[in-house]
Amino acid sequence: MARSDVGDIYVEMLVGTLVALVGILFSVNIVGFAAECAKLDRVASEAARTSVLQTVSGGDVDAMMGYGAKGGRHYVTISSRTVAGVVVDYQAVTCTLHYVPWPAPNVGTVDVFGMGFKVPTEMKHSVTFVIDRFSPSIFFGG
Repeated sequence: MARSDVGDIYVEMLVGTLVALVGILFSVNIVGFAAECAKLDRVASEAARTSVLQTVSGGDVDAMMGYGAKGGRHYVTISSRTVAGVVVDYQAVTCTLHYVPWPAPNVGTVDVFGMGFKVPTEMKHSVTFVIDRFSPSIFFGG
């Protein structure tokens, strides 16, 4: 083994470790986002049905999903619009999950060996239900 090859293994281990850490971070964020999307899909139908009968805010859905106040890492917003039907107008309710991956967006750009990596600020998942306002148990889509 030549004298110049001695430090190569340290550089290879460092690069390999950094790649492994980025892969683990990416995997943890994707699994967390998928879990929160599944939770929203379960809770959103009840929130949409309830929002037709009474005013429901994103904070109410946050409470249903076990989140804290808005401004945390994850929060839900609800929007509603009227869809004109042939005989009856329907209500379209959209629940949107806003997921902020870790590390938080205030990190901005991470500089590793002169290469900048930008952390995405927010990932979104939306579920829309079209509901008959006079029979809120009837869903059209979802």
